[in-house]
Amino acid sequence: MKYDEPTFEKSSFTCPHCGVKAEMYWTQARARWGVTIGPPHADFFPRETIAVAQCRDCDNLSVWIDKKMVYPTRHGIEPHDDMPEDAKALFLEAQDVLGASPRSSCALLRLSLELLVERLGGTGNNLYERIESLKLPPDLAEVFKACRLIGNQAAHPGVIQFDSSQGAELANTLSGFINLIVAFLISPQIQASRILSALKKS
Repeated sequence: MKYDEPTFEKSSFTCPHCGVKAEMYWTQARARWGVTIGPPHADFFPRETIAVAQCRDCDNLSVWIDKKMVYPTRHGIEPHDDMPEDAKALFLEAQDVLGASPRSSCALLRLSLELLVERLGGTGNNLYERIESLKLPPDLAEVFKACRLIGNQAAHPGVIQFDSSQGAELANTLSGFINLIVAFLISPQIQASRILSALKKS
């Protein structure tokens, strides 16, 4: 099922707890001493200030302050098992901040990409040249290009609105691309080395 970004007051989206696209029941938070909303005095905070959404599938709650989900903290995807440790550290940091700052997540993923390109033997004065030096098949070259361009946009002001749902979606996509690069270009080398090592021992 396609991921549906959690959005303030949306009637259904992908639950951050159970991962199921489900109907959400929205309610306001009660104020202990009451709050003033314009002229009247109310027992509840305005929904735009504090709101709670309950998943109709798993019954768990998400908490929203100023129209942004603050609980649960959003976490991204797991790194590929064969991702090199230095690139993995940046990848995991990118996943940790994905919910709070997709822009920061994309910038960190670009740094992770740089380490992978270095691991693959890329040479040149900048990331573009180092990627070109790898002489990649067209499909993989497009993946590298997308990673580089999205990362560049994150590091510099541009047309991408990283504070919208588009930013989180791009960070998720970029994370998937990084894992794809590891799966196609790094994991085979590691797996082959393991097999050869096992053969030598037998």
